Amino acid sequence: MLNIERCRRGNLDCRSLNDDQLISPLGVARYGGHSENFGDEDSDWNEINDGGFSSVILSSLKQTGKTPAESCVSLDKVLSKYGGANNSNPEIEKAQYKIWDDLKAKYSKQKKCDACTADTWATAVGKEDLNLPPDDSGKPRSLSAFSQDSYGKALYELLYPKKCSQPENLIEFGKNYAVKEYPQASTKSSYTDLISKVAEVLTAEPKHPIGIDFCSMEKYKVGDKCNELHSVVITGFRRYCVSSVKVSAKGSVVPSKDCPNGEAFDLKIQNSWGASWQKANNDGWIDAKALLDSTGYKEKSLTWIEDVK
Repeated sequence: MLNIERCRRGNLDCRSLNDDQLISPLGVARYGGHSENFGDEDSDWNEINDGGFSSVILSSLKQTGKTPAESCVSLDKVLSKYGGANNSNPEIEKAQYKIWDDLKAKYSKQKKCDACTADTWATAVGKEDLNLPPDDSGKPRSLSAFSQDSYGKALYELLYPKKCSQPENLIEFGKNYAVKEYPQASTKSSYTDLISKVAEVLTAEPKHPIGIDFCSMEKYKVGDKCNELHSVVITGFRRYCVSSVKVSAKGSVVPSKDCPNGEAFDLKIQNSWGASWQKANNDGWIDAKALLDSTGYKEKSLTWIEDVK
């Protein structure tokens, strides 16, 4: 989303940018915490979060206005021994998830064990699995990471080279924008409300991509809550007439003159899982109703930014 906005502002062709010009998703992951806990310098953001709401990340970025380049800190490079971050092969994804699950479990066990030493981790999870950046000061990253008082700080110490917060490795994004959210706080919406808002934002000038936070899998739902939120970017939509009333019941709105059985929508999304995922999933075109339903129609499900002069 940030790369798309940056290309729009600078009239750049995003497809031709190299890693020195692309914003790092791993660097941005540090902004998932609440901004009041951090400062205005990029180096102040010293935790890497498992996830975070799009609205929180965009609001947090306004404090620094700059963020690291992919060439300096790259999840794809960290996971290069396991197919990289942009690989959608189910078996590879499963193996990658296991690496992170094992790492978190090891940190939790180490943290609770006064007699344990952090360097035992170096012979267990991660040493052979992760392509870690060089140590910043000759001290093994595992020693520094497992002495931290939170898992987010441990990930930061393990994966994030301090040099990436130096001015020469930062990409200017600016602070001159407003973060927009829908639905507003403490309100819920409906499928019709959300698809109408998506159409409005994507057809306005200038067009802005939309971040959407949703529950990625049914198994993560616990009542009205979700234990595994995921975010993607909506970059396009298309309307079509459904072929039968049975199909229209799945996700249509009121039938119209040109769509007697009702209408439905597809959304084009850009997923952080990379080009292989896009290729395997119809270039990112998915059913709008299924995606919007997975938000639970909760507040701030949609987030985008608008220019401020």
